Amino acid sequence: MTPARLLLLCLFLVLGGVALWVFGPTPVERLAVLIEERRWPEAEALARSALEDSSGEVRADLYRDLGFALARQERHTEAIEAFQEAFALRPDDPEMRRRAAISMVGVGRQHDARGDSDAAVARYREAVALAPDIPHGHRALVPSLRERGERDEAIAALQVGLRHGPGDVHLRLQLAWLLATHPDPARRDVDRAVDLASDAFLHDRTPETLETMAVALAAKGNFRDAVEHQRSAIELAGGEEAPEFEARQARLEAFEAKRPYLEGVAAGGQGSKRSDTEVSGASRG
Repeated sequence: MTPARLLLLCLFLVLGGVALWVFGPTPVERLAVLIEERRWPEAEALARSALEDSSGEVRADLYRDLGFALARQERHTEAIEAFQEAFALRPDDPEMRRRAAISMVGVGRQHDARGDSDAAVARYREAVALAPDIPHGHRALVPSLRERGERDEAIAALQVGLRHGPGDVHLRLQLAWLLATHPDPARRDVDRAVDLASDAFLHDRTPETLETMAVALAAKGNFRDAVEHQRSAIELAGGEEAPEFEARQARLEAFEAKRPYLEGVAAGGQGSKRSDTEVSGASRG
């Protein structure tokens, strides 16, 4: 190879390397691929490495993706820190706030799993305060409050949740149930319970919406329709083979005897505590 050709080859290789460096995928673009492929440890490593050499606006994207990768590895405390860094760099972006709130719920779940309900509720409240426009914090907070026997706190939390997400069927059903079954007549709001249950029923005909409607109608004294809805709920749920059959059947018998269902009140064996899963048919979160 002549010196001239060798020089041209070297120049070509140098220019090609420069072009690759200038026009190749950015760290954020490479992160997007790793996240799409669910390669979380690699995404975390790339984000941390890129943050060492980055500056300006791109750091918000890198912290966001780092938080996402950490959250997917269930390292929620670290994820919160990353999302908060992203939010500090881009405070007008509500997505950063929502991501941090979702990770706060994840931390709360971990506290719940360890039996520390106080710490869990504190985290859920933080998530609600940070991003009240998404359901994650509300849907985690309310069941925890109910499990602790804090019925009125749960009602207040549901009302806050519905102000920010008025179309959330999950929250509507829970509030309807609590308002219809409250053992304190002064706290019971039957008319609103019927309205909430009716609206949910129009959008989502499930055993849970049918039974919530039945409970609300029975609280209002409309036992004939309550019996009809309760029977439909039992049938749609799968009859005697369904996990909640005995509880549903007991409520049906109460309605047939013209008795409403009130939580915590022993009325012919009908009073009991009901879980969020029973009311909504959905798992937490």
